[in-house]
Amino acid sequence: RPGATLAELMTDGVLAMNIDPANGQRYQGIVELHGDSLAETLREYFLSSEQLPTRIWLASQGDLAAGLLLQKLPADHGPEEAWEHLVTLSDTITGDELLELPFSDLLHRLYHQETVRLFDAGPVAFRCSCSREKIERVLLGMGKKEVASILEEEGEIRADCEFCLSKYRFDSVDVAALFADAMPASGQQ
Repeated sequence: RPGATLAELMTDGVLAMNIDPANGQRYQGIVELHGDSLAETLREYFLSSEQLPTRIWLASQGDLAAGLLLQKLPADHGPEEAWEHLVTLSDTITGDELLELPFSDLLHRLYHQETVRLFDAGPVAFRCSCSREKIERVLLGMGKKEVASILEEEGEIRADCEFCLSKYRFDSVDVAALFADAMPASGQQ
């Protein structure tokens, strides 16, 4: 419904944030919806789950969406007044500007009196790091006896990725082949 708040659209909803750092373990944080917008809920997520003061401005129209995220650096990277100054400048952004201005123009409009460093743009893409091979390594790590016990009880091994919704299934033939391939060749240790 156009003009409806997030709370009106998603009664009793939660926000699930999947964090997939380049050099770390993927994890998920879940928070209740706060305020009237997705931006307010995201702000609360970063404050409560990540302990990072964060402000987010979002806009959408049809199949186009844009946003600006401002996140405070640790305390030793500048005074509190600098953070408040940048938030005040950022609060002047409009939804139309977010949707229509090239990012370099947008940043110049907001922060032309500040030192701004732009990094090379990269494509935004949905991707998941799960794979059948990773699940196989987990099964090998559990050991043949434990995996056999699950197979006996469940009839198959199931692993479902909650990020990309991929489903991995291993039957007794798959498990036998997995552990056979993991055994060292005769004469080798």
